[in-house]
Amino acid sequence: TVEDGHLKIEEIEKDFYYTVARAVEALTRLESDSGKMLRYDYETYIRRVATNLIAKVVKLSDLRDNLDRSRIPAPGIQDYERWGSYEWALAYLS
Repeated sequence: TVEDGHLKIEEIEKDFYYTVARAVEALTRLESDSGKMLRYDYETYIRRVATNLIAKVVKLSDLRDNLDRSRIPAPGIQDYERWGSYEWALAYLS
């Protein structure tokens, strides 16, 4: 995603064309998404992802990986809250 890298959407579009750029754009968290797991902002982000088929497939894979509870041996309350958000997103995108 753009917030995790050094390229801008315009550069991605130039190198990888429109379709890939739109998928990356849909997956990129915007400042209005706040980067926090606030329910409203996360819902806004997931609803945007759902509008792009490639982004949706990528995000579903990411969510399934993030829901692998074996990765966190002693989960805390924040982990369970995050998993709840991920489970909602998985159901919504499915």
